[in-house]
Amino acid sequence: MRLLDKLSSQLQAEKVDYKGTKEFKPFMVKDTFTDKTLNIVNDGNNDQEFGIAQGKTTNQDLYMDLSAKDWFVFNENYGTSEEKHLVKYIDKLKQKYSKVYLLRNERHFKLFNFDDGRVFEPDFVLFLIKDDISTVMHYQVFIEPKGSHLIKHDEWKNNFLMQLKTEHKIEQLWKDRNYIVWGMPFYNKTDTKPEFEKEFSVLL
Repeated sequence: MRLLDKLSSQLQAEKVDYKGTKEFKPFMVKDTFTDKTLNIVNDGNNDQEFGIAQGKTTNQDLYMDLSAKDWFVFNENYGTSEEKHLVKYIDKLKQKYSKVYLLRNERHFKLFNFDDGRVFEPDFVLFLIKDDISTVMHYQVFIEPKGSHLIKHDEWKNNFLMQLKTEHKIEQLWKDRNYIVWGMPFYNKTDTKPEFEKEFSVLL
């Protein structure tokens, strides 16, 4: 037993603390987002939206024909009600930016928390391009819709998203283009929408 205690204390002393890098490197979208087959099931015995196409949901507050939206990169959205609310919210950004592209992150990429290296896979990444100014602005915005019951549990993810804007590092490769990494607070139509909209107003 004494040997185990000694080993335990020694292992604790040699424990490695991880941190996520703050440096973001460029990768081609076509190499990051590859074709995937998703197996999604909804037996229709409850009111959950996950697994129901946004173009086929009977909830008119969530319904949207995404086949007519060139800014939504995938064919459909089978996400939760919060994810569907977010997609409808993003639709109005077309008025503000030259190009808008929203991609669902189905385990295509991971981020690592700056503080302890914990893995985080944000649900969406939004690409915004504003080119009606002398320096073209490219925004890469990470977004996580979150059900009310999970907001407190995943608070560290929200904190990490808010750190991205001020703490990320990215090499600017072109004089006439500026690339910015941005994180949004959790999106929840009821509980966090005011904070989300306030942050988006800064972005706009």
